[in-house]
Amino acid sequence: MKVLMISGSLPPDPCGVGDYAEYLAESLQAQHVDLQLQRLDSLSLKQIRYLSQQRILHIQYPSRGYGISLIPQLLAVLCKPVIVTLHEFSQAHILRKIADLPFLLFANKIIVITEFEKASLCALYSGFSKKIMVIPVSVTFLPKYPPPALLQRSGVAFFGLMRKEKGVESFIRLAELIQVKGINIPVHFFSAVPNNCKKYFSEIKKMARGLNIHWHINLPLSDVSKGLSRCKYAYLYYPDGVSERRSSFMGSVAHALIVLSNSTSLTPDYLKPAFVNVRLPQEAFDKIMYFESDDKSAIVQQKQAFDVFEQCYSPKKVSNSHIALYESVSSK
Repeated sequence: MKVLMISGSLPPDPCGVGDYAEYLAESLQAQHVDLQLQRLDSLSLKQIRYLSQQRILHIQYPSRGYGISLIPQLLAVLCKPVIVTLHEFSQAHILRKIADLPFLLFANKIIVITEFEKASLCALYSGFSKKIMVIPVSVTFLPKYPPPALLQRSGVAFFGLMRKEKGVESFIRLAELIQVKGINIPVHFFSAVPNNCKKYFSEIKKMARGLNIHWHINLPLSDVSKGLSRCKYAYLYYPDGVSERRSSFMGSVAHALIVLSNSTSLTPDYLKPAFVNVRLPQEAFDKIMYFESDDKSAIVQQKQAFDVFEQCYSPKKVSNSHIALYESVSSK
């Protein structure tokens, strides 16, 4: 069984889908899957067609590097067998949802990462439900080294891409509260800035002027991992709440941080023990003060969060689901 996995972006490009593709590929290779990972723009269509004649083609879609190209859709038409992982279909513009139709028509299987995404896809394309399956994402950003014990750590972190609707402004307000109250808690900002978000980053830096924030921008993942492991808390506000598709949330819990975030109707019940439910920066500040005064409660919260991810999102479990799918597709 041989697999060719393609993505429009791969590290060091700032793209969550690219990060996931690389991590999944490494997890599968560790389980002795003969898998080749390629950035689509590094190969010609002719070369990909040649490789796909010898391998299962697994397309990760969308990702930043594809832009408005329809080459991934063309590959789904020309190549067999084909598996496509559709990311964030429910959040996509209607034109992109229409552009996904060739995948549904011609791919052997469509993977989505949550039941909610499957329901959203089936609501628009009801005739393809048997072709769609759910495989959750694993924790794509694991610690490079074992994190120190919780009580040896200090600081609150933001972790995620520098984009609107990522909770950046809420984190800046928390940093302001910490400084105004005179609390000795370091504030760290770990982010990558996509090229089309540089103006937004400039606006954020102006908003944060005068605040004692340690900015860690566009660092290698090993350095980000080391920095997160030194922090104690993460404050991550999402307009649509915590869900299985939030890789920054998963990465923060994997690094044994106490995560302060928010739930909505899209948040699965089984994920709720993995974070402290807050909405406003003031609530996040109050919870940090509570845990700072109660070490036992902090340790209990950290452990129950980590247990959720050990049970549901281990890399081996997610890799095994992909291997079973590859075997099923290759046997037909």
